[in-house]
Amino acid sequence: MRKRIIEVPLRLIELEKSNYHIMLDVVFEDGTIGMWIVDTGASKTVADSAIEKYVVKMDSELTSIESMGIGNTKIESKAGVIPSLFLGTTCICDTHVVIIDLSAVNEQYQKFTNQTISGLVGSDFLVAHKAIIDYKKLKINLFV
Repeated sequence: MRKRIIEVPLRLIELEKSNYHIMLDVVFEDGTIGMWIVDTGASKTVADSAIEKYVVKMDSELTSIESMGIGNTKIESKAGVIPSLFLGTTCICDTHVVIIDLSAVNEQYQKFTNQTISGLVGSDFLVAHKAIIDYKKLKINLFV
């Protein structure tokens, strides 16, 4: 299959004055929308344990892995794959994720916005899809 470039809209969320996150809406196979932080500093793409039902394929060798948060805090995590993740109308098949509890992140978000975070798009995904983030247009281009 030939690869192509898709352009996906981003949202800029101001958490505090001059503190921003860029967000990406994803759609799961059943039509549920999830909001993901585009985190260029995260090495892996992360899914919240609250949406673990969409991770239908677990690699038995990687079922339980050790992850590190900021400040060398160990985080209990599992590895898996989301078979169908849609950006607009484009399916991103077999997205590898690390599943962690993002409830602490969501508690912080509730202080500034009514959004719930269901994942983080990490640099593994961004590099694999040759992402180009355009802050002026609030778009991300991905090679899929």
